[in-house]
Amino acid sequence: MSQFEVGSVSIYVRGKHRPARLTMPTDHDGDVPAIVFIHGSGHGDERAFRREGERFAAHGIAFLSVAKVMDNYTGLRRDYHRLAEDAAEAATWLGGQSGIDGSRIGLLGISEGCWVVTSCAARHPEIVRFAILESAAIITPADQMMYSIRGQTEDLPLPVRTLKIAGMKVTTLLCSYRDFDSLPLVKSIQQPIFAVWGGADKIVPVDRAMSVLKDNAASPLTTREVEGEGHYIDPELDWLDDVASWINGSIS
Repeated sequence: MSQFEVGSVSIYVRGKHRPARLTMPTDHDGDVPAIVFIHGSGHGDERAFRREGERFAAHGIAFLSVAKVMDNYTGLRRDYHRLAEDAAEAATWLGGQSGIDGSRIGLLGISEGCWVVTSCAARHPEIVRFAILESAAIITPADQMMYSIRGQTEDLPLPVRTLKIAGMKVTTLLCSYRDFDSLPLVKSIQQPIFAVWGGADKIVPVDRAMSVLKDNAASPLTTREVEGEGHYIDPELDWLDDVASWINGSIS
C-alpha cells in the first residue's frame, strides 16, 4: 500500500477560489489516476470523505475534495448541470497537476452527487474518464424523496406517517429539480461506471436503481451491493478496495 500526504489547495471554480483538499500518493512510480469527489445533498466542505481519500491514496489513487459551491443552492432550488460544470472545472485543474495522469481522471458522487456525476460524465467525456456512483437513486429526485420518506416513517403511527408523507408531497411539488432525469444521461455515457449500494439503504430503492442501471447503461458497468450497509457505506470495508482495483486494472 502506498504512503500519502494530504494538502490544502485553492481551486478556481465558478469565478472564485474555493478551498480544497488533495490526498496524494507519495511513493508511487509515474503519474497516478485521480478522483474528484462530488458531495451529496446539503452543504459540503473540503474535509468531506477524508477516510475515503486516504484509502484511495493508499492504493495509489489521488483524491480531491472541493468545498461545494452553494450559490443558488437551496432546499427548493438546485441545478445539477451547473454543479456538473463545477465538477468539470475541478477535474480540469486536477488533471494539470504534477504527478497526476490527466487521462485517468474520474468522479465519485454519493447520493445526490450521483446526479451531478452523470451530467458531468455525459457532457465532458474528454475530461471524465470513469464514474463511481455511491448510493445512486437513478430515479428522479421527486420519486427518491417519496421513497425515502415512506421508508423512514414506516414504523411511525399511521396518522403521523400520513402527515409526513403529505408534507413531502407538497415539498416535491415546490422543488425546481424534482423532475431531473438522469436516465438519458446514463444511456449516453460511454465511460466505465462502478456503482455501489448498501444493502440496507432506506433512502434509495437499491433493487430498482441497480436494475434500471443494468438495463440502460451503454458503457461497461460494474455493480456491487454491500450487505448490511445503509446509505453511507463504511470506507473501511472491502468495497473500496474493489473500486481501487477496478480503477488501477481497467481504466487506461
